[in-house]
Amino acid sequence: MTKEKDPYLEEDLREIVAENEIDWEALAGGSVLVTGSTGLIGSLLVKALCMANQTFTFCKEKPIRVLALIRSRKKAEEVFGSLYTEEAFSCVVADLMQEEFAVEGEVDYILHAAAQTASKEMVEHPVETIRTAVKGTEHLLALAAQKKVRGMVYLSSMEVYGSFL
Repeated sequence: MTKEKDPYLEEDLREIVAENEIDWEALAGGSVLVTGSTGLIGSLLVKALCMANQTFTFCKEKPIRVLALIRSRKKAEEVFGSLYTEEAFSCVVADLMQEEFAVEGEVDYILHAAAQTASKEMVEHPVETIRTAVKGTEHLLALAAQKKVRGMVYLSSMEVYGSFL
């Protein structure tokens, strides 16, 4: 599944896909757009969705269409490797800072994991960092409205605030 198969990652992905809390059948036949797809969280989401397609009969019959929104094809090839051969997987080259960007076909769900993660960049250019996060999300929400998506999740793994429960 990955360019160089990592047995630990493969095992973790199998466990995630086998998790009873996730209704994979509800996603079968639908499409999921993942932003930040070459980052840590986004790439794992893409790989888990593709693993579900390989695992479940209902996904083999009606696969989840996995759309990885990327900025760099080269980086995507490094991150996704053999996923490029999967029929239900495709990359969408786009920049969330552009007001309009094309995503072909239907989009049922959006998993928004795109964000600036370079601490130095955030410290040196805080206004641009915030502007990018806000404008990128705004443009993605416009796409969500246009495509009439069923759901959108905003993910952030950089900072967590509040008390531990």
